[in-house]
Amino acid sequence: MRNHILLFVAFLPFIAMAQDDYEPFLVEGKVWYYETIRQQTQNVIGKYFIDGDTLIAGKNCKKLMSEWPDTAPYSIGALYEEEKKVWMFSFSNPQGSGKEPVARLLYDFGCKEGDVMEVNLVAYGEMMLKVEKIETVYSFTRPRRLFTLIDVSEKNRHSEPAYWLEGVGSRRDMFSLWRITPGAVFVSCEIDGRQVANQSSFGPAAIITDIQDVSLPSASSPIHDLLGRLLKGTPQKGIYIKNGRKYVK
Repeated sequence: MRNHILLFVAFLPFIAMAQDDYEPFLVEGKVWYYETIRQQTQNVIGKYFIDGDTLIAGKNCKKLMSEWPDTAPYSIGALYEEEKKVWMFSFSNPQGSGKEPVARLLYDFGCKEGDVMEVNLVAYGEMMLKVEKIETVYSFTRPRRLFTLIDVSEKNRHSEPAYWLEGVGSRRDMFSLWRITPGAVFVSCEIDGRQVANQSSFGPAAIITDIQDVSLPSASSPIHDLLGRLLKGTPQKGIYIKNGRKYVK
């Protein structure tokens, strides 16, 4: 019995480390893939990616870029991260306009159950979110916290819950939590070509089933091996992952 107690005590520091093993949201080499409908005719996959540093209002920021099959890469904004909170500078007050740049809260991965916070999302503007539940899920062998959020704003209240995955973002679009038209769906997240999350990482309760919004297809979806590495195409034989599902050839 004493040996069992000593063994448990010895592992306590490792348990504490695992619980606080936070992966920053803003990492150089990080790419988020999303799927949406273009011109109401076909599904396409685009991406957001980190592209270097910039300094805005005294804050060291990461430049966020966007690229879709029908557009050249373009800058979306500047983000910085402090104490597990992700802030974005609004383009409504750009540098050189004579107005002070304003940073607005995009994510708070340090929140607790029951917390109410004001976030600013491109699709909805400022809104109040309450953290209904926080649970641990495993995404490519790594534990991550999954946040279930409810809208408690006075206006535009949504009845269905929304979800954040720690270090990854929303299951919809990076800047939206609920379905909008044409809308977008999170497909996967990678760091230096290694997949760290996909739609299934949000768990069964968070999987999007309203395929009339966006249906996950097709030959254009990213394909990865079991280690999360991006493949150039469907392998001739072996095991691969596509749209969060495992296939064997």
